[in-house]
Amino acid sequence: MESIKKQTTFKQAEKRVKRIRDFYNHLQIFVIMIVILVMFSNTIIEFFGIYISNENLLYWVKTTIWIHVLLCFVGLAIHGILTFRYNIDLGYGLDLFKRLDVSFRLRYQNKRELDLEDGVEDKVAETLRFKTAFEYDIKKWPLDPKLAIEIFNKKREDLSLIADAKLSRYRLTFGTSYSLKKFGKFGIYYRYQENTRVDNDFQTKILGLKYSYSIN
Repeated sequence: MESIKKQTTFKQAEKRVKRIRDFYNHLQIFVIMIVILVMFSNTIIEFFGIYISNENLLYWVKTTIWIHVLLCFVGLAIHGILTFRYNIDLGYGLDLFKRLDVSFRLRYQNKRELDLEDGVEDKVAETLRFKTAFEYDIKKWPLDPKLAIEIFNKKREDLSLIADAKLSRYRLTFGTSYSLKKFGKFGIYYRYQENTRVDNDFQTKILGLKYSYSIN
């Protein structure tokens, strides 16, 4: 039985990798098409201009070419959403006492993930996430502390996302960052995460480093 489950899991992972590979092939074709159009768009239009004397018809040809590019981009975006995931965010921030920044974020997350049950392919997982973050500006101190609390409500198959209003996971993150002029921002954080549902109970502890650089 365990061997069958491992084989099923391997097949699911193989299908998942194939979907990702197909998306990157799609992306590669789209990029090549854009490069060709950017480099040879004038030549293409001049070619049609030799046989088309009507200005309105020639304008329609130009418009049609770029409309097709737009439709290809929409198709690529849909392919990416179906392959990976997408988020919809709603956020709000407050500046309290001139030193304490508080931010709130509500996120709807939709992604495909592997289902390890026998005979079931990877499925769509819907999750509501609510995050509250605090950052305090300490006078004459470059390492301002940051604290974030995030709760997750992952939809179960037998219930709707709103009806299943039970905590499925929570995440606590504490960290700080330091900015260096012309070199970017360096950060360090500790994250503790725990699943609260009995059917998927585990803990995760992460000590991480971050680096960001902004081009102004």
